[in-house]
Amino acid sequence: MFFMKTTIFLLISFFLIHSADCQTNQSGKVGVIVCLDDSLTHNYIGITIFQLILNDKYPFPDDLENHLKDTVFNYLNAAFPKHEFIEIERTYGKDYFRQKTRLTNKEFKEFRSNWYASLQEKYGISSLIFIQNSESFYDIIYNSTYPIRGYGLYNGTLTNANIAYILLESYFFQEPKPVILEGLTFFKKVKELPRVTKITDSLSTENIVKIGVELERLVDIQISEIFHTPEYNPLR
Repeated sequence: MFFMKTTIFLLISFFLIHSADCQTNQSGKVGVIVCLDDSLTHNYIGITIFQLILNDKYPFPDDLENHLKDTVFNYLNAAFPKHEFIEIERTYGKDYFRQKTRLTNKEFKEFRSNWYASLQEKYGISSLIFIQNSESFYDIIYNSTYPIRGYGLYNGTLTNANIAYILLESYFFQEPKPVILEGLTFFKKVKELPRVTKITDSLSTENIVKIGVELERLVDIQISEIFHTPEYNPLR
């Protein structure tokens, strides 16, 4: 009888401990970093390299980054209610990519491990989501040989259209090496915008606002695309 009671007690204890561990693994505090480039870029691509214009003289208001931040947190809180999502300063994201460009691969791996560990310790997080715009990507809109930089307006001799574009990148950390994902729907034609074909031409504030409206729509679509992927199943 004593042996049976002891066995039952041990089984119950194991079940309670195991259940607590499962609950800990299924829920927790998740850090979120959101940051965009500080300016809107106009990419005008001509037939030759001499007709390539990369103009980022348009400071973009905080509205787009705030919209992205609101979209991210609204989606995360609705889709993954078991977790608490906390905002982490964008300066950590800026530092991450600043070090990535200046360090060797070996040095950056060490930096990334220490960087993630320091955020875990400071904020008590079990994982981290980092969303930013791609700094540059090859032109798969019209398949030119030029890279597209930042986010903003794209046009050129290959198209008569003005195109708003922003490619979002997601870095999901559950360990020092993140899972990296990109949005799929990252460009859209914008009607009734003037053609900007010279470096001396400028976009009006009104036209920048029109571009911003389309960028917000692209942000909404891409956030849904990214968080619907199987890579985010651990949060479900």
